[in-house]
Amino acid sequence: MNPTDEQPSKSQKKRDAQYLQSLGCALIEVPEESLAALDVPERLKDAVRAARKMRKRGAVHRQKQYIGKVMRSVDPEPIEALLEARRAPGREEARLHKQAEAWRERLLAGTDGVEAFARAFPHTDQPALSEALRAAMDEREGRGASGAGRALYRRLREIIAAAG
Repeated sequence: MNPTDEQPSKSQKKRDAQYLQSLGCALIEVPEESLAALDVPERLKDAVRAARKMRKRGAVHRQKQYIGKVMRSVDPEPIEALLEARRAPGREEARLHKQAEAWRERLLAGTDGVEAFARAFPHTDQPALSEALRAAMDEREGRGASGAGRALYRRLREIIAAAG
Protein backbone atom coordinates (compact mmCIF):
# COMPACT_ATOMS: atom_id res chain seq x y z
CA MET A 1 0.00 0.00 0.00
CA ASN A 2 1.30 3.43 -0.96
CA PRO A 3 1.42 5.98 1.96
CA THR A 4 0.01 8.72 -0.32
CA ASP A 5 -3.13 6.60 -0.91
CA GLU A 6 -4.10 6.77 2.77
CA GLN A 7 -7.55 7.95 3.69
CA PRO A 8 -7.96 11.02 5.90
CA SER A 9 -8.04 10.25 9.60
CA LYS A 10 -11.31 10.09 11.49
CA SER A 11 -10.40 13.36 13.23
CA GLN A 12 -9.76 15.07 9.89
CA LYS A 13 -13.11 13.85 8.58
CA LYS A 14 -14.81 15.30 11.67
CA ARG A 15 -13.02 18.63 11.25
CA ASP A 16 -14.07 18.75 7.60
CA ALA A 17 -17.69 17.95 8.51
CA GLN A 18 -17.70 20.62 11.23
CA TYR A 19 -16.31 23.17 8.80
CA LEU A 20 -18.96 22.35 6.21
CA GLN A 21 -21.68 22.55 8.85
CA SER A 22 -20.48 25.95 10.08
CA LEU A 23 -20.29 27.16 6.49
CA GLY A 24 -23.84 26.01 5.80
CA CYS A 25 -25.11 27.47 9.08
CA ALA A 26 -23.57 30.83 8.19
CA LEU A 27 -26.12 30.96 5.38
CA ILE A 28 -28.85 31.36 7.99
CA GLU A 29 -27.65 34.97 8.50
CA VAL A 30 -27.41 35.75 4.77
CA PRO A 31 -30.25 37.85 3.27
CA GLU A 32 -32.85 35.94 1.26
CA GLU A 33 -31.88 37.66 -2.01
CA SER A 34 -28.29 36.42 -1.69
CA LEU A 35 -29.43 32.93 -0.74
CA ALA A 36 -31.80 32.75 -3.71
CA ALA A 37 -29.02 33.84 -6.11
CA LEU A 38 -26.54 31.32 -4.71
CA ASP A 39 -25.71 28.34 -6.92
CA VAL A 40 -26.40 25.53 -4.44
CA PRO A 41 -28.99 22.72 -4.41
CA GLU A 42 -32.54 23.68 -3.52
CA ARG A 43 -32.41 21.14 -0.68
CA LEU A 44 -29.82 23.27 1.11
CA LYS A 45 -31.76 26.48 0.53
CA ASP A 46 -34.91 24.87 1.94
CA ALA A 47 -33.01 23.63 5.01
CA VAL A 48 -31.61 27.13 5.64
CA ARG A 49 -35.04 28.74 5.22
CA ALA A 50 -36.53 26.22 7.66
CA ALA A 51 -33.80 26.97 10.23
CA ARG A 52 -34.62 30.68 10.02
CA LYS A 53 -38.20 30.01 11.08
CA MET A 54 -37.33 27.79 14.05
CA ARG A 55 -37.27 29.24 17.56
CA LYS A 56 -36.75 26.26 19.85
CA ARG A 57 -33.13 25.55 20.69
CA GLY A 58 -33.32 21.80 20.15
CA ALA A 59 -35.05 22.18 16.81
CA VAL A 60 -32.49 24.70 15.60
CA HIS A 61 -29.68 22.39 16.69
CA ARG A 62 -31.17 19.44 14.78
CA GLN A 63 -31.72 21.60 11.72
CA LYS A 64 -28.09 22.76 11.81
CA GLN A 65 -27.04 19.11 11.97
CA TYR A 66 -29.18 18.47 8.90
CA ILE A 67 -27.63 21.45 7.10
CA GLY A 68 -24.23 19.94 7.85
CA LYS A 69 -25.33 16.62 6.35
CA VAL A 70 -26.58 18.34 3.19
CA MET A 71 -23.37 20.36 2.95
CA ARG A 72 -21.30 17.17 2.58
CA SER A 73 -22.67 16.81 -0.95
CA VAL A 74 -22.36 20.51 -1.89
CA ASP A 75 -19.44 22.37 -3.44
CA PRO A 76 -18.42 24.87 -0.72
CA GLU A 77 -16.67 27.36 -3.06
CA PRO A 78 -19.74 29.50 -3.98
CA ILE A 79 -20.71 29.72 -0.31
CA GLU A 80 -17.16 30.65 0.75
CA ALA A 81 -17.06 33.33 -1.96
CA LEU A 82 -20.39 34.78 -0.86
CA LEU A 83 -19.39 34.90 2.80
CA GLU A 84 -16.00 36.44 1.98
CA ALA A 85 -17.68 39.12 -0.14
CA ARG A 86 -19.94 39.96 2.80
CA ARG A 87 -16.91 40.33 5.13
CA ALA A 88 -14.80 42.40 2.72
CA PRO A 89 -16.47 45.81 3.32
CA GLY A 90 -15.81 45.58 7.06
CA ARG A 91 -12.17 44.81 6.44
CA GLU A 92 -11.84 47.75 4.08
CA GLU A 93 -13.41 50.06 6.67
CA ALA A 94 -10.98 48.82 9.32
CA ARG A 95 -8.02 49.32 6.97
CA LEU A 96 -9.11 52.89 6.16
CA HIS A 97 -9.63 53.68 9.85
CA LYS A 98 -6.20 52.37 10.88
CA GLN A 99 -4.45 54.17 8.06
CA ALA A 100 -6.18 57.50 8.74
CA GLU A 101 -5.49 57.21 12.49
CA ALA A 102 -1.82 56.46 11.87
CA TRP A 103 -1.44 59.43 9.53
CA ARG A 104 -3.28 61.75 11.93
CA GLU A 105 -0.95 60.77 14.78
CA ARG A 106 2.09 61.18 12.55
CA LEU A 107 0.92 64.61 11.41
CA LEU A 108 0.15 65.74 14.95
CA ALA A 109 3.58 64.52 16.10
CA GLY A 110 5.01 67.38 14.06
CA THR A 111 7.58 65.46 12.01
CA ASP A 112 7.76 65.57 8.22
CA GLY A 113 4.16 64.38 8.11
CA VAL A 114 2.57 66.81 5.65
CA GLU A 115 5.30 66.34 3.04
CA ALA A 116 5.29 62.55 3.49
CA PHE A 117 1.50 62.47 3.22
CA ALA A 118 1.61 64.62 0.08
CA ARG A 119 4.18 62.23 -1.43
CA ALA A 120 2.06 59.20 -0.56
CA PHE A 121 -1.14 60.85 -1.81
CA PRO A 122 -0.23 63.33 -4.59
CA HIS A 123 -3.81 64.51 -5.16
CA THR A 124 -3.84 66.06 -1.67
CA ASP A 125 -4.90 69.70 -1.29
CA GLN A 126 -1.88 70.64 0.83
CA PRO A 127 -3.05 74.11 1.98
CA ALA A 128 -6.38 72.73 3.21
CA LEU A 129 -4.63 69.84 4.94
CA SER A 130 -2.15 72.21 6.61
CA GLU A 131 -5.03 74.37 7.83
CA ALA A 132 -6.87 71.35 9.28
CA LEU A 133 -3.63 70.20 10.90
CA ARG A 134 -3.03 73.62 12.49
CA ALA A 135 -6.57 73.63 13.89
CA ALA A 136 -6.11 70.11 15.30
CA MET A 137 -2.78 71.08 16.90
CA ASP A 138 -4.41 74.15 18.45
CA GLU A 139 -7.21 71.97 19.78
CA ARG A 140 -4.69 69.58 21.30
CA GLU A 141 -2.97 72.46 23.08
CA GLY A 142 -6.30 73.79 24.36
CA ARG A 143 -6.42 76.90 22.18
CA GLY A 144 -8.68 75.85 19.33
CA ALA A 145 -12.22 74.79 18.73
CA SER A 146 -13.21 71.27 19.64
CA GLY A 147 -13.77 68.83 16.82
CA ALA A 148 -10.72 69.88 14.82
CA GLY A 149 -9.00 66.53 15.42
CA ARG A 150 -12.05 64.68 14.13
CA ALA A 151 -12.21 67.01 11.14
CA LEU A 152 -8.56 66.24 10.35
CA TYR A 153 -9.28 62.53 10.64
CA ARG A 154 -12.27 62.81 8.28
CA ARG A 155 -10.22 64.77 5.73
CA LEU A 156 -7.40 62.19 5.86
CA ARG A 157 -9.85 59.34 5.54
CA GLU A 158 -11.50 60.92 2.47
CA ILE A 159 -8.13 61.41 0.79
CA ILE A 160 -7.03 57.85 1.56
CA ALA A 161 -10.35 56.39 0.39
CA ALA A 162 -10.20 58.40 -2.86
CA ALA A 163 -6.72 57.05 -3.56
CA GLY A 164 -8.05 53.50 -3.21
